[in-house]
Amino acid sequence: MSRDNEAFMPADMIRRVLDSATPDVVLVGGQALAYWMAVFGIHQPDGVEPAISRDVDFFAIDAANVAPLTRFARAIGGRRHLERIESLSALIGSAIAPADDDRIYNVDLIQQVVGIDRAEVEKHAVEVRLPGENGTLRVLHPVHVLQSRNANLHKLPEKQDAIGSLQYRLAIDVARAYLERRIDAIQVRPDLDADARERAVFDAIRRVVAYASEDAAKKNAERYGIHLADAIPAWRIESSAFWEKQWPHLRKRMSEGYAHECERRHRSAR
Repeated sequence: MSRDNEAFMPADMIRRVLDSATPDVVLVGGQALAYWMAVFGIHQPDGVEPAISRDVDFFAIDAANVAPLTRFARAIGGRRHLERIESLSALIGSAIAPADDDRIYNVDLIQQVVGIDRAEVEKHAVEVRLPGENGTLRVLHPVHVLQSRNANLHKLPEKQDAIGSLQYRLAIDVARAYLERRIDAIQVRPDLDADARERAVFDAIRRVVAYASEDAAKKNAERYGIHLADAIPAWRIESSAFWEKQWPHLRKRMSEGYAHECERRHRSAR
């Protein structure tokens, strides 16, 4: 939840914050996007301002648990601040520390991720191992990162800018890379026959197909020319029934250039 006076947090400070996170929180927001970009080798375009938010956001599994804020405050050498209950905000509280030029370093603890049900955030969060450490961290699922960037751009005026659009585009790239890796794993499973592999691939893309059909994705495509369905690596689907029956409908949710690319790659793979 960005503020105008936030400073970009140094990498070593971000690392201390991540090290201090426990299983009762999930890394969300721009830093979750940054994590998956690093995993899948996704880079933002040159010559634009940084797409990743200046703060660090965590989702609280238990909205009444404010203990993580004490750990985050210690990690950044600051103090914790709790929101008033009557504010009815998604923000539970923040860990805040002074930075240069009257700015602040900030770690937010939130109880809601825009566009995603609370139970879904916890259910699908991915536990990852921090590089060079024995500790682990729970990170928002890459498909949920996509949906959260989609919902932010659609619903939140403060996110409806060049950075919000760029984050959405990068989240599409991340989700596509994730789906390709998942499909790769499905294709080499010796315990699945051809029909079972086909069903598993459809199951892998199911949530993204559903998100692409929702109002937020449609409106963002109209307003910004960014198509959530471009996250679907359709050329990896071998089923002739899909290409005959489902593809004509799915391609309408994609950008024209991406739909043509899917068709070209499908033809070349046959």
